[in-house]
Amino acid sequence: MNKKKEEALKDFGTKYNCSQTVLSVFSEDLGLDKELALKLSKGFGGGASQGELCGAVSAGIMALGIKYGDNSKPYIEKFEKKIEELYGSIRCEKMLGYNVSNEVDRNNTDNKEFKAKICPKIVEDSITIIEESLKDK
Repeated sequence: MNKKKEEALKDFGTKYNCSQTVLSVFSEDLGLDKELALKLSKGFGGGASQGELCGAVSAGIMALGIKYGDNSKPYIEKFEKKIEELYGSIRCEKMLGYNVSNEVDRNNTDNKEFKAKICPKIVEDSITIIEESLKDK
């Protein structure tokens, strides 16, 4: 496992959400203060707490937008396509198979166990794809 993935997974789920962990590991590469990255991405975890666009995907979009600005669209589309190929969707609720905004679903033991297995993998895969995209000129 590479350094960015180790750093992301160290605090994921205990200190930071999926979006925070992904954006913050790229903050230095993007010339973005890490604390600012953590604040910017805070509200995007769990699909903005509504099961919408996955927080790790949101962070990837932010990172690619910071890197490529007005030219980011093809990089973002490629990133989203790769995640969708891996997980069948880029929406948190569809990726996890339950409504994260519903307290009963969110607190279901089976759902918690599944989330604990799938979300770190989504974070890792997002980091891998973003790293590949950031290497492009």
